[in-house]
Amino acid sequence: MPTKNLFVCAAAEIDRAVLSRRRHRLSEAIGLDHFFQRRIAVRAGLVLMALMTLTFPPQALAFKPGGCLRVVGVDRWDFLYIRERPDHRSAKVGAIDPESISPIVITAACTPAGAPPRQLWCPIKYYVTKEAIRRGFVKAFYTKEVPCPPSLDFYRE
Repeated sequence: MPTKNLFVCAAAEIDRAVLSRRRHRLSEAIGLDHFFQRRIAVRAGLVLMALMTLTFPPQALAFKPGGCLRVVGVDRWDFLYIRERPDHRSAKVGAIDPESISPIVITAACTPAGAPPRQLWCPIKYYVTKEAIRRGFVKAFYTKEVPCPPSLDFYRE
């Protein structure tokens, strides 16, 4: 029994060595060295990233002033907090229930401009009722822009 396992292991090592030599011979035949192969891979990756950036513009462009938001990505038992300033350490001035149907209106451009949604803060007005309004900033990552219903035009200034 031990002789059979030894034979299988030896055969596997020989197969690995042959495959390794084949890869090495192929790159030599083409004239590619290891450094050059890496440079090609890095350049291909950069080209792919550039194409993806051009094809899929940043989501930050989607958050336009005057648009309405809906809370997404927040557990039902949790809240999306409205902050005084665009900073997670800033004071909480309100909280939005993820299932709330009250309008959340973007009041100005989100900051910092061009940042990915994880870093983007949007200034909002949250209309708890027509009289009770909370102003502040929310993290764009936890919101999704939705069309404002025509009946909510009175909320905009």
